[in-house]
Amino acid sequence: MARKKCRSGSPRFWQHDSRRSRKGAALPVRDGQQLGFAKLDSQEYEWLGYHLAVLVGAAVARVEYGLIRVGAKRERAAISYRISPASYAVREKELVVHRDLSVEEQAALERASSLLAYLAWIGATDHADDTNLIVNPARDGLKVVAIDFENAFGGDLSSIGIEIPPSPLLRLHSNRRRLEGVVRRIEGLKRSQIARRCRASGMSADAARRLVRSLCDRRKGLRSALETEGLL
Repeated sequence: MARKKCRSGSPRFWQHDSRRSRKGAALPVRDGQQLGFAKLDSQEYEWLGYHLAVLVGAAVARVEYGLIRVGAKRERAAISYRISPASYAVREKELVVHRDLSVEEQAALERASSLLAYLAWIGATDHADDTNLIVNPARDGLKVVAIDFENAFGGDLSSIGIEIPPSPLLRLHSNRRRLEGVVRRIEGLKRSQIARRCRASGMSADAARRLVRSLCDRRKGLRSALETEGLL
């Protein structure tokens, strides 16, 4: 996918944070006290996954463009923000037997359960086992947010059926009212709002036009897909 220079002001410069481990292909970085994970691949999808979520109120970790050092050069990367070193994944891939969740964690999952609709809309396929759900401690309680959108928005979304993520924990704690709210906001988005975010991501004009068309088409079947699964 062709990339354009980020237009939203001067991006922050992030340093490699050697005290933390990589998360898959993501490099741990920090800018002062702010922590993050940097990705060089599928940057537009990572950025768009967050900025569309903001429009509809889905719980997604903040993503912005930043600069990191790669060898002797500075490269643009998509930076997924972390609230604090205390942030953690709801489930860890390495564990066969998972711990029981606290009451606070279960409540946070319920508040974030509208992600089932959002992830289905954008064609995200990497949220099946809950390992890409992050728990962020906050002053007003725990918050669960989704990360990792490199596998969203892929191919011709218009020809791909809408699949609700099999996420066991989001389904177990799903809340119909919250799902209904996000579905209504997705259905109510103007085409121009979607187009503006797609263009701002930095993808090529042709790719942006195709994606806008696909996202608009997919809205039509989202509600019925959730109803078929008994979630609405």
